[in-house]
Amino acid sequence: MTMDLMFLDADFAVCGITDDFTSLVWRRRFFSFGDFELTLPEKYRSAAFAARYVYNPSDDRCALIEKRSVRSGKDGSQSFVLSGRLAESLLAFRALDRPVLIDGLLENGVRSLVTDFAASGSRAVPHLALAESHGYTETVTAQAYSSSLSQFLFSTLGSFGMSYSLRYSANEEKLLFDIIKGADRTQPQGTYPPAVFSTSLGSIINCKYSVNDAPRRNVAYVSGQSSSGSRLTVTVTSDGAGTDRRETFVSSSGISRFSTDANGVSTALSDEEYSRLLAGKGRERLASQKRSVSFSGLVDLRHGMLLGRDFDLGDVCCCEIPEAGVSENLRLCETVFTSGSGTDELFAAFSSP
Repeated sequence: MTMDLMFLDADFAVCGITDDFTSLVWRRRFFSFGDFELTLPEKYRSAAFAARYVYNPSDDRCALIEKRSVRSGKDGSQSFVLSGRLAESLLAFRALDRPVLIDGLLENGVRSLVTDFAASGSRAVPHLALAESHGYTETVTAQAYSSSLSQFLFSTLGSFGMSYSLRYSANEEKLLFDIIKGADRTQPQGTYPPAVFSTSLGSIINCKYSVNDAPRRNVAYVSGQSSSGSRLTVTVTSDGAGTDRRETFVSSSGISRFSTDANGVSTALSDEEYSRLLAGKGRERLASQKRSVSFSGLVDLRHGMLLGRDFDLGDVCCCEIPEAGVSENLRLCETVFTSGSGTDELFAAFSSP
């Protein structure tokens, strides 16, 4: 498969194009940063050293070039290797240096947070803008503080089965911040055609499947301090917290009893607001400590299902190994596209939705 990759400078001006690279590894992840490694022949030396980003038009994603290296062959030829993380990592360079309370619609709170810390004023990430709002209805009470912006976003959105992306718009020369929620491509549902990854259909091969119940917790005790100085503990439960009770303790470390606005004005939180923050941290912990199911393999590119059209990162899909009695609805959490030596492969990894 022929693929064009574009080299962009710091201002997103094109400084080179390649369709005959030596090899490419392009990894996307839903709940963390993706990364890439690109090996180029010697003729691309100037573009490789001038570029700040690699743009992959096939999925509208940019990657930040963070490492450059040179390799010499026995025949004296040289190749250039570029590697780094996808553009979502740019939000790891913005620190949440003041406590900000998000209490209400999750999408509105997150968009406001990104505007304040990464899309305006002296802290603006160059060319970063907000995509159109989706009108999601999820609500949250959370405090953004003492972490990177990306860490907070992955953690908070992840507890709702959501994530974020920085999609590159070539026409606008902008990185568009978007909150993404995977589609339901299971059976039965009537909105999207099902995406079925099954060894019996041949849509996925070289599969691995595992279930791990060890990390699962369904009761969280979150302890903090009330306005009077006494101990304040909130209990959060999730599904299955009956006879099969699995408890965990969660520290309130990182949660401030104050919220500070963009002007530096601090407001003390009421015990009710603080308790909701503790409960939110408990729910976030339980979301990260659940029954772990993993399913992975190579997508048969001859089967007809295309990434970005028939399924995409974050989608919940049907995963099957019928001969082993395996049938699960799982979320696509990672894709790895590799190209080199005339061969293309797509690895897909799924996890508990």
